[in-house]
Amino acid sequence: MKRHHVSTTREYARMSRRFPGWTLPAAGIAIPLTAVLIAILVLEPYYGVVDDAILLGYAQLPLADFPGEWADRVWSDVSSWGMVRPFYWALAYGEYSAGAESPPALYVVNWAVTGAVLAFAGFAISRAFRVPADRLGIFLAVYGAAVFVFPWTLDLFAFASYQEKWVILAAALGLLWFAEPRERMKAWQWYVVSALVIGLGALTKAQFVVFLPAFCLLVLDHRREGRSSWRRVGAVTGMGVAAALALRLVAAQGDYTEGYGLSNVTEQLGSKYLWLVAAFALAWTGYALVRREDVLRDLIPTAVFVAFVVVFAQWPGGFLWPLIGFVAAGAFALAVSRLRSTALATTALVASLVWACTWIVVRTDELYSSLTSIGEFARSVPAKTLAANGIPVYISCEEGSAAIAGYVRREQGLPLSVRPQEATPWASAKGLEPPPGFRYALVDDRLCPAAVDRAKWRAVWTPSRDGGFVLYESTTEDDG
Repeated sequence: MKRHHVSTTREYARMSRRFPGWTLPAAGIAIPLTAVLIAILVLEPYYGVVDDAILLGYAQLPLADFPGEWADRVWSDVSSWGMVRPFYWALAYGEYSAGAESPPALYVVNWAVTGAVLAFAGFAISRAFRVPADRLGIFLAVYGAAVFVFPWTLDLFAFASYQEKWVILAAALGLLWFAEPRERMKAWQWYVVSALVIGLGALTKAQFVVFLPAFCLLVLDHRREGRSSWRRVGAVTGMGVAAALALRLVAAQGDYTEGYGLSNVTEQLGSKYLWLVAAFALAWTGYALVRREDVLRDLIPTAVFVAFVVVFAQWPGGFLWPLIGFVAAGAFALAVSRLRSTALATTALVASLVWACTWIVVRTDELYSSLTSIGEFARSVPAKTLAANGIPVYISCEEGSAAIAGYVRREQGLPLSVRPQEATPWASAKGLEPPPGFRYALVDDRLCPAAVDRAKWRAVWTPSRDGGFVLYESTTEDDG
């Protein structure tokens, strides 16, 4: 067994000599990243319907007014929404200021930031897994491809307002910090930095708590090796519990977070995607337990997944899957980096790259087609006519309707009159027709859905590409 390990190590060393140390990792993440960038430049997505309109208005503030407005928004989050996210408003100001005059500019900035965060997260999780130096190249290369194979990673590129990229960055910093025991550091310094890592991470968004069990596993592994103390294990556990409780207390007072609780669990556990990812987590857990080496570190993906489910099963909205994509990709990359055959590892890498690029072509077309169509509609003659005549248009999503109305004003100088069905949540709108009294409805299956009966509605405006928003006109007499 040992002889075989030595020969495998030599194979990887020879592969490393054939390719410079940066070649494999760079190719692994650069090829999919380039494919996403091409999709942005070709499809030219417009601003989205999730926070974009709000953030564009916020980014127009003069820099001198930013501190006061930032403080107001942070306090409003805490006192009204039940959320703690001071970094979000600062980072969003910079990102949306850069893209305020050009939607493609916003997406390119977000592409660069998100790509850098995912690359850094891959390096951080490699340290947490303690990937040997001779396997690091293949690990990072496979990770770079696999993180794009994870189905929801591309949402981070399509929706610039998503805060998850900052949570991932904070989680990566935490993994990097706790990956080593840092024995040469003075004890008080270690405790202070650890508290800062956890505290600042919690301030990115409450979702950060799903990564706290991973930090505990790393410190527990240091204790197993005799390089740390039970006091440190207890301290990290206590810091994590304190952060989670503090965030929960704030959430308990908020309007946005008031629906959070155990009452949502039954419905949330019916998600087919949850059980798909659960199958992967179960397979990984079996692999880690059977292997029995570095088991505490190998169980990091399991711990993160369990914490993720505990948190999001109580949330009335959907599971925010992009949050854990880098951990799932890291688990797969770790398994590949441990293969004894370099031929198998290379095959896995090539297959991952092909899969990633194929998925990017399919998924970006789906995501960006919806976003591109928003801009096309905002600039269209029907939008101008409807706005000029004050004719109300039904758009099922409340936030999205306000955003699209703002975009029409931005492009045409006239606001579109929109009326969402506020009592109907997004998930239910998929199965409901536009309510009576509307002559026009703007519908997109993904972002603002509705059940359109073609016997009662006809399409009067369609986007240049398949998919995206379509403007329908009622063909019945009762059109309001």
